[in-house]
Amino acid sequence: MKYWLQRPRKRSPKKLVKKALLGILLMPKNLLPKEKTTSLAPLPPATATAPKQIHFNLLSQPTMLDHISLYVSDFAKSKEFYLKALKPLGYELLMEFGEVVGMGADKKADLWISKAETNKSSHIAFRAKDHQTVDEFYKAALAAGAKDNGAPGPRPMYHQNYYGAFVLDPDGNNIEAVCHEAQ
Repeated sequence: MKYWLQRPRKRSPKKLVKKALLGILLMPKNLLPKEKTTSLAPLPPATATAPKQIHFNLLSQPTMLDHISLYVSDFAKSKEFYLKALKPLGYELLMEFGEVVGMGADKKADLWISKAETNKSSHIAFRAKDHQTVDEFYKAALAAGAKDNGAPGPRPMYHQNYYGAFVLDPDGNNIEAVCHEAQ
């Protein structure tokens, strides 16, 4: 069944991280229909009077966020907190490398927590459909004013099919596009 939602406002990466931690990134309250209902309303007919509506099938939409990295001052306390807080969402400890842990549901680590001595920028990775899309992201980001933080290419230290590109946004946040498919 199809549903409708209002187009989301643009948010800064730091606000996205906060929303993700609250568990509402995928379905922010401001995107829900304004009517008081217990479920989403069926898709209304497309009209020229509703240009800001987005039509999609909720069950077929892939996520664009691949993973988020948070940097914490008290690693042990944060690790314990996130394991307990996210357990109801199906999150569990999937990987651990010293003071770096990868947590996730369904065997996919999408939340990484690392020890940092000082306030460090955040890391957000967007999933790309292929290597060419990663390359295009990198070129577009640099043209928009980002700084290079890792040219497109394979990253076998993560896994054999990992292909990513990294840039720093104007605030110094590490933004990545990644493809996990062999090509």
